[in-house]
Amino acid sequence: MTRAGWNSVAVLLAAGLLWTVGAARKSLWSDEFHSLHHARAGSWGEFFAVVRSDNHPPLSFALQRISVRRLGEAELALRLPSILAGFGLLVVLAELARRLPGRGPPLVAPWLAVLSSYLFMIVTEARMYAWLALAVLGLVESVLERLEGRGSRWWVGAWIVLGFHSHYYFLHDLFVVGLCTLGAALLWKELRVRSAELLLPACLAGLACLPWAIWGFFPQLFHRLPPGGHYHGFSAWLQSLAHLVFMNSSLGGAFLTYGVALPGALLVGWIALLGTIRLAEGTRTRPLLLFLVGLGLGAPAWGYALSLIFERASYGWPYIAGSAAPLLCLAAAGLSDSTLRWIAAGAASGAMLAVTLLGAVWGGTEDYRSAVELVLASDRPGDGVVAKPLWDLGGPPSPTGWDFYAERLEPDPARRPVEIPTAELFHIREHERVWALTRDEHSPWILDTLRRRFQHETVWHMGTHLQLHLFTTPRAAPVPGQS
Repeated sequence: MTRAGWNSVAVLLAAGLLWTVGAARKSLWSDEFHSLHHARAGSWGEFFAVVRSDNHPPLSFALQRISVRRLGEAELALRLPSILAGFGLLVVLAELARRLPGRGPPLVAPWLAVLSSYLFMIVTEARMYAWLALAVLGLVESVLERLEGRGSRWWVGAWIVLGFHSHYYFLHDLFVVGLCTLGAALLWKELRVRSAELLLPACLAGLACLPWAIWGFFPQLFHRLPPGGHYHGFSAWLQSLAHLVFMNSSLGGAFLTYGVALPGALLVGWIALLGTIRLAEGTRTRPLLLFLVGLGLGAPAWGYALSLIFERASYGWPYIAGSAAPLLCLAAAGLSDSTLRWIAAGAASGAMLAVTLLGAVWGGTEDYRSAVELVLASDRPGDGVVAKPLWDLGGPPSPTGWDFYAERLEPDPARRPVEIPTAELFHIREHERVWALTRDEHSPWILDTLRRRFQHETVWHMGTHLQLHLFTTPRAAPVPGQS
C-alpha cells in the first residue's frame, strides 16, 4: 500500500474512533429530539406529511428513521447517518486535496478535518449539516474534475440532488459554485467548453428536485413557521468564520478560549492566507483557488448579506457547513518546506485536538441525560417535573429530553416524578417540590409561574443551554446544589 493509502486508513480509523465516542457520549439536545420526532413517523406517508410541515428537506430525517428502526432509539443509532456522511466527506476531501502542491499538504488536509471541532460537532449530531458539508464538497470536487477533463459530468447532477434534499442552504452554495464556474470559464479560455458541459446535468438535477420542490419546499416557504437562527452584526459574522475552525472552546473556560483556541484560529488563518498566495502563484492551481476561496469565504459572505435583506434566508454557523473543508484545504496548501510553517501547523493542530477532545467527553449542549439522572437520584414521593414540549408539529406528542431519558433510566413510571404538562401548571399546587427543565430563551413564563408558587429555587447548569431547577416550599428542604 502506498503512503497515501496508509494515511487514508489512519485518517478513517482515527475519525471513526473519535466520532463514535462523541456520538455515544453526548446527550441528545433539542434539535435532535426534533429529528427523532420525524424518525418516529408511523409510515412513509405520515413521515413526508410531517416533514412537509417543517422547515427542512427530508433526506437526513429519512436516513435517521431507517437507522433507528433497524438499530433502536439509541443516541449512536440516531446519529449514525451523520457519521457516515462524515466518512464520505473525508474520502472526497482526500480526492480534492491531491490537487494541492507538494507532498505534505494532500496528506495533511484530511487530518485537519478529523481534528476540526466544528466538523466533529456536525458529524456527531442527528441533524443534516454533515450531509450539507458532504454535498457541497462533492459538488466542488466533481466540477473541478470535469474542468480538468476527467470523470463524468453526471456526478455534478447527483451532488446537486443530494444537496437540495439535505439542506436548503445548499442553494446558496450552489449559486456560489455556479459563479466560480462562470468565472473559470471567463478567466481561462480552455475551460469554457468543459464548463458549458455542466449545464445539462445541472438542469436535469433541477428536474429531479422538482417533485419535492413543488410538494414540499414551496409550501414550506409560506407556512409561516419562524425562520432559523440569525446572526446580527459584522462581528457575529466574523465569529461564525472562527467557528469553522474552533467550536465550543468556551467549555474549557477563558484559558482554552483565549490561550488556546484564539491563537490556534489565528495560526490557521495565517497559514490559510499563505496557502492562498501559494495557490495563486501556480498556473494549474488557480482554478482550485477560485473554488476554495469562493466556498470558504464567498459563500458565508453571500449568505450573511442575503439574510440582512430577507430574514427568512437566515444565517448561522451550522448553515455554512460547506465552507469548513475548503478553508481547511487552504490551510493545508499553506504548508511547504518551511520549518516555521510546520511548527505553526503543529501548534494549531494541537489546539484543534484539545478542543475536539473536550467535545468528545462533554455531556452536550443540553445534557438532558445528566439532568434526568440527578432528578431520579434525588426524587422524593410526590415530586412533579415540568418538561416543556419543544415542538408542536401535530400528530403524536414530540419527544423531550425528560421522557426520552427517564424511560430508559427508570422504566417503572410509578417510581418517576409525575410529569406536569405546561398547559396544566395549575397542578403545581398539589406538589411541595417541582423540578423544571428549561432553556433560557424558551421558558420565562414557566419560571415566573413556578417562582410565584414556591419560595426556594435551586439551579443546576446542564450543558451550555439547559438549566435544571428545583422549586420547593418551606416545608420541603431543597436539595443542596449550585444556585
